[in-house]
Order: sequence, then C-alpha cells, then structure tokens
Amino acid sequence: MVQKMKEGPDGFVLLRRRAPRRWVPRSVSGFVLTLVISYIVAYVAGRTVAPGTDHMAVFRIVGTVRIPGTTRGRRPRRRSGGACPGPRW
Repeated sequence: MVQKMKEGPDGFVLLRRRAPRRWVPRSVSGFVLTLVISYIVAYVAGRTVAPGTDHMAVFRIVGTVRIPGTTRGRRPRRRSGGACPGPRW
C-alpha cells in the first residue's frame, strides 16, 4: 500500500445526489444583517464622536458598538480537533 501511494496519483471524488442550495438564503440574510449592523454602528459613531476626533477614540466607540451586534449574544462554538481546539463550552 505504501509503494502504491508513492507511485500513483492521490485524490478522491465526492459524489452526492442533487439537493436544493440552502446556503443562498443564509448568505443573503447574513449580508443584510451586516448592512444593518454597519448602519447602526455608523449612526452611533456619528452621534457620539465629534468631527476631528482622534482615530483611536473612534475605533474604541465603533468596536464597542459592533461586538454585541456581530455576536448577537451567542457564545462561540467549540472547534473540534485541529491545532487549537479551544475551550469546552
């Protein structure tokens, strides 16, 4: 088997039956959610930060407002395996 692996090409073919594409609605809703969060962050930044403010102060406000909107109150999922499996939740 080892000799065969060294000599021949290596690869595989994945065959599966046709199924409707379920990623399109998720992608569209994710994109819309990103636009909504961006609008809210820009609104809050525009109302709280004066023009000409130092960029680090702007980043602090924008980052603070963005994090709860992006995570939507969920805990991160545990990664399985890999080099950094992460903590168990």
